[in-house]
Amino acid sequence: MTKLITLADIQTLKPISANVNEVKQLNTYILEAQEFDLRPFLGDEFYLALIADFEASPSLSTYGDLFNGVDYVYNSDTYRNDGIKPMLIYYAYARYLNNAQAIITPNGVVSKNFNDSTPTSDKNVAKLVNQAFSGGKIYENRVLDYLVRNSEDYPLYKCINSTKRTGGLRISSIRKW
Repeated sequence: MTKLITLADIQTLKPISANVNEVKQLNTYILEAQEFDLRPFLGDEFYLALIADFEASPSLSTYGDLFNGVDYVYNSDTYRNDGIKPMLIYYAYARYLNNAQAIITPNGVVSKNFNDSTPTSDKNVAKLVNQAFSGGKIYENRVLDYLVRNSEDYPLYKCINSTKRTGGLRISSIRKW
């Protein structure tokens, strides 16, 4: 499967060690961010068209502005679409942070400890994960604004996702028995 971002991309926005093994430790979370965050946001048809454009030569000739970001004018005002790339960076980073302390071994899931390090608390990790997901959501909302304001340029985007639920329990009615 094609990865739309790399470790180097993540390092441009978030503090992550250059020693992270991209293949073993990071690619899974990049692909999860694409499949579980980006694909539902864009819809299957649009997502697959973006992947095809990314893989094409030259790459991103159709969706470059959407992916990398662009300044645009709408109703005489100038706006900045930061692009899908930073959105994916934040979502992948959040997924990585949530799992970075756990190493899966043949004997189970373990936490590595070194002489000069102290693992951070679960509460602190949760705070960092929430911050990263919130950052991704801010970028997602900017991309959504761009897509809605430029809908003629992106006919594959169906605005059904603008009312997307973000999870949680939804109660539609209560009955007395």
